[in-house]
Amino acid sequence: MKMKHLRILSVLAGTALILASCDKDVDNSSLQIDLKKTITVKGYAFAELNKRVLGLEYAPENTKVILSIPYADFNAAAGAGNWHDTVKIDANGIFTAQVPVDNDGVNLTIQALPFEYNQVTSYGTYEGTEKKIFEAAPVTFLITPDDYKIKQITYNAVSFDNAVRQTKVNFTIKADLDESLNGAEPLQNVSLVLYTATWSQEFTTDNNGNFTAIVPLNETIRVKLVYVAGKKVSVGSGYELQNYEYKLDGDGYGPFSGVSTDFTINLGGGTKL
Repeated sequence: MKMKHLRILSVLAGTALILASCDKDVDNSSLQIDLKKTITVKGYAFAELNKRVLGLEYAPENTKVILSIPYADFNAAAGAGNWHDTVKIDANGIFTAQVPVDNDGVNLTIQALPFEYNQVTSYGTYEGTEKKIFEAAPVTFLITPDDYKIKQITYNAVSFDNAVRQTKVNFTIKADLDESLNGAEPLQNVSLVLYTATWSQEFTTDNNGNFTAIVPLNETIRVKLVYVAGKKVSVGSGYELQNYEYKLDGDGYGPFSGVSTDFTINLGGGTKL
C-alpha cells in the first residue's frame, strides 16, 4: 500500500510539472518580441553655446541620448516596459543608433539628456560667460522598416535660479569743497553704500574720489553717503573753513549695462551745519 501511494504521488507531481511547463510556454509565446529587424536612426543635436557667433553650435561631445520603444508596439500582449538604448553625441553633434522595428511600425522616443555649459554671453556684457543648464524636449515619431530617419534636436538654455547678471561701474564722487576753485573736488577716502532691493555693498573712495563696483545689470543703484568736511567758503574779501554736510540718502543712478561704465556723482555744494 505504501508503494502504491508513492507511485500515485509521483504521477501527480509529474502531471503538475507538465501542466506548469505548458502554461509557461503559453505565456511566453504570447509575449514574444522580435527585435531582429532594425533600421538606422541618425540625429543632430544643437545648442546656443556662444552668443557671439551667428547660429547654433553642436551639443558637446559625449552628451548622452536615450532611445526607447514600448514593447507593446511590437506585441500588444507585452504590456508595460520599453526597449531602450543609449548612444553618445560625437564631436560633430551627431548620434546614430540601430533601432528595432516591425512591419506595422513602432513609436521611437529620443530623449537627449541635459548638460551644463558655460555659455559665452553677448558682445558687450561684463561676465563673458554664464553657466547654464541645457535641456531638450523628448521627440517621439513613427518608424517603419522602409525608413531612414534623420532628426534634429535643439537644446534650450536655462539660467540657474540664483544667477545674477552684473556689470562694472567706475564711480567718481565729487563735491564743491572749495569755492576758491572752479568745479568740484574729489571726495577722498569716503565710505558709502551701494544697494538695490536684493544686494548691498560698502565701498571707500581713493585719493582721487574713485572706486569700482560690480553691480547688478540693468538695475537702479541706490547710494547712501554722509560726509562732513570743512568747506572753504567765500566770506567778504576772503575765505574761511566752515563745516558742511554732503549727503545721499537712497538717491538712485543707472540702470547700468555693458562691459564697463564710467560714472560721476556730484554732490554739489552741500548743506552748512
